[in-house]
Amino acid sequence: MLQTRFNIQNDPCDDTLLAIVAVLNVLSFIVRMVGSESNGDACEQLTECVNASVCACMLTQHDIQIKAIEENWTQNPYGGMNQQVLLALPPQQQEMVQGFAQLKPSAPVYGATGMNPSGALPPQ
Repeated sequence: MLQTRFNIQNDPCDDTLLAIVAVLNVLSFIVRMVGSESNGDACEQLTECVNASVCACMLTQHDIQIKAIEENWTQNPYGGMNQQVLLALPPQQQEMVQGFAQLKPSAPVYGATGMNPSGALPPQ
């Protein structure tokens, strides 16, 4: 989502890590098919560990990127999605984004019953 909204591209290291996870997935499948089940399980567990590490790295990158974006907003407020990114979206998504831009913000409804914290129903 960050990559689409703010036009952020994977760097070569990201692509390499994702390729390694894909290769390990294929390798564990092949080992399971032609080798023993225990070797297949071990290979699959290795793949899951590498995948978890890659996901942790990606989440950390997202956190750092979000903080950098928030810092930048103090100097340059968010003006909406980059036009190049918007034009690259399929027509249905472009319409959806334009529809969101026309919505007026409203206060959230509290709780499943629609009551606010004081217990009174919100005005309608």
